[in-house]
Amino acid sequence: MRYTSKELAQELHKSLDGLGVSIHGHDRAMMLSKMLDIPKPEAWSLLEGYTFPDKPLLRKISETLEIHL
Repeated sequence: MRYTSKELAQELHKSLDGLGVSIHGHDRAMMLSKMLDIPKPEAWSLLEGYTFPDKPLLRKISETLEIHL
């Protein structure tokens, strides 16, 4: 399946919900940043659907959060 940046953001949120990560944007961005080893602004941008990750980061998201991309 191919995702748009907004659809991927929705999937990220679903995955983080499943892990019990706080629903607050600041907390989510911080947790995603740590999980993927990316800067917090980049995590925030992914969660908001503003950007789409490059292939290496997409692969890491898929493996870390078990999102089938």
